[in-house]
Amino acid sequence: MKSQSAIKTPLYGEFDRCLVDFIHIPESILNQLFAALFLTMAGVFVIVNAILWDALVLRHSEQVMLACLAILLIVYTISRHLNSVIWGLALVYGLILIMVYSRQQWLVSMVHVFSAFCLLYTVRFLRMERRQWAAALLMAILGTVVVLPASCSLFDMMHLIHAGQLHQDMLFHASIAAMIKHYGIASTGLNGLVEIPYHVFSHVLMAGLSLLSGVATIEVYGIAKTALFVPVLIYSAVACRAMLDKAGQGNVLLSWSLVCILLTLLPVLLKPWGLWEHYFASESYQISLSLFLLGLPLLFKARLTVSDLLLILFLTAFISGAKISVGLIYAGLWLSRAIFVRGVPMTFVLIGALSAITVAVFVVFEPVAAAGKSMEIDPFDFIRNYSANGSSLGELTPDASFHTVIKAIWAILSFFLYHFLLSWIVIGYVVYTRGMRGLLNQPVSLYSLVAVGAGGMIVSLFALPGGSVYYFSNVALFVALPSVVALLLHWADDLPMKNATILVSGIILIAVSTNHNWRECNRFDQPSNPLIDALTRIRDASSVNLVVKLDPEAEINNPISRCIARPFVFPAVSERPWIGVITANDDCLYHDYGYAQYGITDSRQQVTAQPQLLPGMRTRNMTAVLHDIGSKNGTLDEQPKSR
Repeated sequence: MKSQSAIKTPLYGEFDRCLVDFIHIPESILNQLFAALFLTMAGVFVIVNAILWDALVLRHSEQVMLACLAILLIVYTISRHLNSVIWGLALVYGLILIMVYSRQQWLVSMVHVFSAFCLLYTVRFLRMERRQWAAALLMAILGTVVVLPASCSLFDMMHLIHAGQLHQDMLFHASIAAMIKHYGIASTGLNGLVEIPYHVFSHVLMAGLSLLSGVATIEVYGIAKTALFVPVLIYSAVACRAMLDKAGQGNVLLSWSLVCILLTLLPVLLKPWGLWEHYFASESYQISLSLFLLGLPLLFKARLTVSDLLLILFLTAFISGAKISVGLIYAGLWLSRAIFVRGVPMTFVLIGALSAITVAVFVVFEPVAAAGKSMEIDPFDFIRNYSANGSSLGELTPDASFHTVIKAIWAILSFFLYHFLLSWIVIGYVVYTRGMRGLLNQPVSLYSLVAVGAGGMIVSLFALPGGSVYYFSNVALFVALPSVVALLLHWADDLPMKNATILVSGIILIAVSTNHNWRECNRFDQPSNPLIDALTRIRDASSVNLVVKLDPEAEINNPISRCIARPFVFPAVSERPWIGVITANDDCLYHDYGYAQYGITDSRQQVTAQPQLLPGMRTRNMTAVLHDIGSKNGTLDEQPKSR
């Protein structure tokens, strides 16, 4: 009988304590992944437009999807040419960053020209056998089923905002992206161009897609976040698994299927313990996690190169710039590698760890300092408010009954068990096959343990508005995801079920579990809102050097009902900075969302900060701006009425 230490583990194979020499993806797998990406985007576009059947949605979504396609074509070309999917995505995101902040139209044109070349390159080199095309088609069907429920309503953004159905987060982020697009400044545009300390890398990418497509940023948010960034997240998880499969024998179709099934079903099964599907809803989290997953194999590489060190710098900056929590944990994983993983050349590992920590701290320092004002030390706040039986923690008093104490203890234990379930599977398997000594020696278990420790510490000590500590604790799921997929692939070899059976079962499971989202796949037939129409005219016909001032006496029919979100309608739709849109209201408490940058506090609900303008900008009243636009078009548009 074999001892436990002799049992082989499929987690990334066995080489130098589970480290690998190379993290390249075979060309056949690369082609299959990108074919699935292209087909998924096409499937989402066709089906959503067939459901909504709206000419405006079709025209605008076509423009945005072409911009998304251009991005993917460039990513494929660079990935194949450099033989690195990590450099492929990192360089393209860096290109968009330069294009946006340079504010040079010729760069936008150059990206269009380059994407045309990449189209020819892709047609020339994306070659697969018939069975691989069939597999890519099946992957795309499953990807479309995952993406579609969230895409239906978001493709129809303008009708949604006319109906007042947009969430304040969407308006807030669209406002920032619009200001970055036109002015290169991270601002919401609520008080001129006052800057806010915020992680804005995802907003830069959205601004870039808006420039490439010629479509408003608020519409780009609705389309790109689901039709581009969710498929890229799935692709990144599968690519991560493929990079760590040294034998190159991983089943791409089954890996894609398992990633889709896990990401869709886990929130359904474990939602009572605070495991949500925010990675399908938050574009900044999607972008950060995609880069994180592609950067994860670098942590398993035995010998780093100068190119790898540059990648660590870029990835840490981009990951942290998109989502602070993910960037900090990525830097923490590099620190754990430098401390615990031995037996390989350490010079470049130490440089990489130091680089990751330095860049992460530099990128997140200002946003974290600002967020610190809303962060409180409140032990187990997230569990108390968002996890099963968490309310029992609020009942703990010196006189609490034994039953209440047991419920509170179980609330904490069950949260840590189920919220970090995938991590415990990886850790448990390594302990089973390697013993306790392998827990810190094996990178695969070490990184899961560090991610659980970091997320668990934040959950145990701090409270953030809206349960945002989730963005720290949930990263552990994605650290463990490629390993769990590897385990499932290993166990699937012993099952009598074929790949197609698993795939079809996955499609059915996902369709059933997302049934509540499918009901939202309908068109919003809503009468035009005069304010939204006016803001759209300002966006399309006014100078970008304009700051619009709202007349305090104007009667405005704002379709958004929640008061804290109402000011964001103006910059989000018009893509111009405003003055006077934050009005004091006894029934409204302005907080979070950058309102503190305007001098607003809980006790003083008024703007006290001076508006910030760029040189050459001029301020004009909204009524005068609309009058000028109407005169220019030969008509006098309806103006907001004064009291």
